[in-house]
Amino acid sequence: MSRPLSLLRWDAHTLIDKKAGEVRALFISDPTGQQAVYQTKLAEAREFIAAYALDENTTPGPHIAAEATRRGMTPLALATEVDGLGSYWLDTVSPAIEAERVGGKQDVTDAADEAAVAAALAASLAALDAMTP
Repeated sequence: MSRPLSLLRWDAHTLIDKKAGEVRALFISDPTGQQAVYQTKLAEAREFIAAYALDENTTPGPHIAAEATRRGMTPLALATEVDGLGSYWLDTVSPAIEAERVGGKQDVTDAADEAAVAAALAASLAALDAMTP
């Protein structure tokens, strides 16, 4: 006896969510608290770049200052790097992953039978697998 379509859809949704998380982890580190650190660094970087344009003697935020010192970079070089990586994540990578995650789950929801669920799941997982750094 086959499983009810609703359970097949639930399983497929779960697999798509899991794969989206795995793909995100190819681009960003995800230990506890790291997302907050990334957001803080990006805000500090953008604030520092804007302030530096007006006053080259401006002081960077603590994350930018500490990391720039540790890496032997100028705060401006690090802030520019962080801003570029943050923009790439926010403007390109994250939207692509999220669009496929949500769209794949919608395709699974719209699937009329077990074969269509399997096909929608396979297509979404393949699209997510194709997203590499």
